[in-house]
Amino acid sequence: MINLNVETFTKRFPELSSALEPVELSAFIELLKIQYVEASESLIIEGTETDSLYFVWEGALDVIMQAPEGEYKVATIESGALLGEISLLSPGKATATVRSELGCVALHLDVESLQQFWKLYPHAASVFLRELSRLVAKRLQSVDETLKALKQSNTKDTQTLMQVQSKLLKGSTN
Repeated sequence: MINLNVETFTKRFPELSSALEPVELSAFIELLKIQYVEASESLIIEGTETDSLYFVWEGALDVIMQAPEGEYKVATIESGALLGEISLLSPGKATATVRSELGCVALHLDVESLQQFWKLYPHAASVFLRELSRLVAKRLQSVDETLKALKQSNTKDTQTLMQVQSKLLKGSTN
């Protein structure tokens, strides 16, 4: 059982939390569904339809993609990170499998719950979507930088391309 409230959510997700008023944040948290992921269980399976955002509460999730050579772990998403923002904004088929090696707790927000929040708190929902859009933009900028570096090096191997995907998923600017 997890202790999910405004204070604990704010500690794990400070950027999003600071953008909302406490009453809005409390209403937002009430819409989240707690999802326990057992060891070796997949939260998302590549190719399946998805429309959800996940807040990693405890533990970690591995992002795994298929390549001609087999499976590649392209990222590990740890507590305090978000996963699936593109799926929330543009539902469709998952581009990767997301699996927990040791078990994980995630908070789940789907499109329907976001629509409920929008009806109750339209301003807060727009602020949330703006923050989510900033996160997506930051990740895309990071990938753009990596692709420019790849272009200069003329590297085309699968491992390097998987690193690009990892940067997109993790939002790294390194």
